[in-house]
Amino acid sequence: MAIPTPEEKLKVIVVGAGICGLACGAALREFADVTILESVAEIKELGAAVHLAPNAHRLVQNWGGDLYQYGSVPNRNVREYTKGGHIKYDIPVDTMAEFGVEWILCHRVDVQAELHRLATRPDGPGEPAKVVLNSRVVGCDPEQGTVTLKDGTVMTADVIIGADGIRSAVRAAVNPVFSSFPSMHSAYRFLVPVEKINAHPDLVELGTVEALTIIDGIDRRIIAYPCRNKTLVNFIVCLPEEIGLWQLRDQEPLNQWAKGRVIIVGDSAHPMLPHQGQGAAAAIEDAEALGYVLRNATREQVPEALQRVFRLRYRRATMVQQASRAAGLGDMLKKASGFEGGELPQEFSNVMKFRQFNMSYLGAEDWEKNHEEWVLPESAVLNGVLVA
Repeated sequence: MAIPTPEEKLKVIVVGAGICGLACGAALREFADVTILESVAEIKELGAAVHLAPNAHRLVQNWGGDLYQYGSVPNRNVREYTKGGHIKYDIPVDTMAEFGVEWILCHRVDVQAELHRLATRPDGPGEPAKVVLNSRVVGCDPEQGTVTLKDGTVMTADVIIGADGIRSAVRAAVNPVFSSFPSMHSAYRFLVPVEKINAHPDLVELGTVEALTIIDGIDRRIIAYPCRNKTLVNFIVCLPEEIGLWQLRDQEPLNQWAKGRVIIVGDSAHPMLPHQGQGAAAAIEDAEALGYVLRNATREQVPEALQRVFRLRYRRATMVQQASRAAGLGDMLKKASGFEGGELPQEFSNVMKFRQFNMSYLGAEDWEKNHEEWVLPESAVLNGVLVA
């Protein structure tokens, strides 16, 4: 494809400068004029660590990313204990041999920093994305292609991408039917310096510094893994809701992601419970799909192109979302919804059994061409809304 002239370039506004929004910047900058609006005064990712399986790590590498420079750790083992302390399984991992890309364990701040670098570096493809801070979006018009900021400023674009998370300000303009509800569990995340782990023989014996470690207590769960050259160990503790930490909220799949010139992606479109650890990966996949589809789109073709992204991404993202629910805790296992009216395949409720579907993903182009059964047909969507 010929490089578009400045006049031909799509003008894109991305709302949100988290992992999803910055990934959109990295994916679109080569052929679009990208502005990323962020409500806060300083980009500062909250949270502890995140793991990127080959499906997401591959896409970051394709953009020129290098997460190893931050000390991200290749995952070599997954070990699960029963609540009584017995090993349920201990599985060696070599995703480089199996999928051609490492499954890496990262500090969340480092993933955001690398995506910010990819979106804004002066020597990257096309023009750097512009990140504008202190720009809170309070309204959006899908037909006019405008966003309204808190200070009254109205900005216009060919494409508007809502990558602003579960509390999205953009989503209501696309799909007002959003009602998250308690999952009956809460979570607590924290990082522990490795020297403190090594000071406790029982923790050393669990192997949290060397493996992705799971302790399954039926209605509660601990997940731990190292990051930053194994100097930190990330812990996620999921507990019954009454203990009252960070409430885990659930959401049925949305039947519409795109309207006019606006699309919602990442947690704005398909918020996921943490039981498969795929929220960040799905957001990165969404961004790459936008890059694939919009690369050849004209301004007039944008609404149709965004519907194509929805059809391309819906089934895969929804399956991962539902698999995350099915891998939940206690009674939540019984609540996992079926997939498009059918039963969720049993093998998708286990993180290791799920990995072939998940980790073999090569990107949107391959998915559209070689996995037609996972792409919604045009007949399944009427006026942008899933009807089948």
